[in-house]
Amino acid sequence: ARRAEAATWETGHILLFFCVAWGMGIWLGNRHRPSPLIQVLLLLGVTIVVGGLLELLQGAMGRAGSPSLADMRRNVIGALTGLAFVYPLRGLTPNRRRMLQLLTVLILSAELWPVLSVWRDDLAARREFPVLSDFEHRAQSRRWTRGAVIQWGDRGGVFQVALSPKRYSGTQFIMSKRDWSGYDTLALSLYNPSEHRQVLWITLRDELSQRNRGLVTDRFTAGQPLEPGWNELRIDLEAARQLPNGRRLALDNLRQLNLFIEQPQFPFFLLDDVHLTQ
Repeated sequence: ARRAEAATWETGHILLFFCVAWGMGIWLGNRHRPSPLIQVLLLLGVTIVVGGLLELLQGAMGRAGSPSLADMRRNVIGALTGLAFVYPLRGLTPNRRRMLQLLTVLILSAELWPVLSVWRDDLAARREFPVLSDFEHRAQSRRWTRGAVIQWGDRGGVFQVALSPKRYSGTQFIMSKRDWSGYDTLALSLYNPSEHRQVLWITLRDELSQRNRGLVTDRFTAGQPLEPGWNELRIDLEAARQLPNGRRLALDNLRQLNLFIEQPQFPFFLLDDVHLTQ
């Protein structure tokens, strides 16, 4: 899913466990209720157990990133929201409930603000296309899985990608628009901070590549030499269509752009002015 849609989908955990809390309140409302502390512990226990089972189920179904502590956090926030607003917690005074509601609103705001920020930048990315990232505002860092926007002299904003010593270290572009058909070239500027020539590897994957788990023969891969300092790189998209296994890359349904160094000998590289040209 596109990044804004994916971020919104993740908030479904909050809604689900809000409903769990609501349902438990209705169920306990027809029975002798235990003390407020026992009710809260019971709700928390149900949230953890059901949430954990859901994460294990998603992992068994092949969902990447499962189990997820972030999802478990959203589960607890959803249950807390239900507890604060709809759960008939016996023995809670009106003032204490209002304090609980205020605390819940603050926690919800902190959880949902990044989602709203992703939506705002996703809309901006669609307007700016075919410019993928010029890094003139910090929100563009959310378009990449790793790195941060910094100021770099006369160039203004650039993107710094910190490299780890492990093999294949770099970053991935999270696409808002997947249709690159009608464009001839992927252009980008990249800074090599070392005193020696390095090699940047660039890969492109479409939907079928993703299904095939990014097999080397079913994706576009190219090594680009990097001289010390700034390098202006150009990738011919028409040539990129032809994959090693004989099929053609679907430029109208791309899923991933990856930039990485195979065996990093320097701590970072800088990226700027990533765009498509006709």
